[in-house]
Amino acid sequence: MEVRFGGYPMLDEIFSDGMFGKFFDGANVRATTPAVDVNESNEAFEVIVEVPGVAKDDLAVSVEQNILNISGKRTLPSADGKRRIVGEILHADVSRKFRLPVSADIDGITTDYANGILKITIPKKAESKVKNIPIN
Repeated sequence: MEVRFGGYPMLDEIFSDGMFGKFFDGANVRATTPAVDVNESNEAFEVIVEVPGVAKDDLAVSVEQNILNISGKRTLPSADGKRRIVGEILHADVSRKFRLPVSADIDGITTDYANGILKITIPKKAESKVKNIPIN
């Protein structure tokens, strides 16, 4: 899946995440692919990930070869001998991957998690930040 953010080439670069394009476009794939918002400021990129039903201890964030990996596991609560009549809530692994731009400072990445929302802040390297130069 490729998402384009018009007028923001850095977001085009950071937001290239699906390896299979639209080939796997079923409901289960959408349910195991958490929704995200990606924001950019002069200082950093911010990735906000919706992961309802995933406990903080069941989340993982890593970077390998400039790929940001976000994964988590939704676990099914114990049924205690009950028979499930309707089962619409998907209890499965969720994941998302993003290629980070060269301007990303991977050593400075921070995360925050609250109420099913994971916020990942990826600072920009100093040399890639916009510098305003005064005109004399």
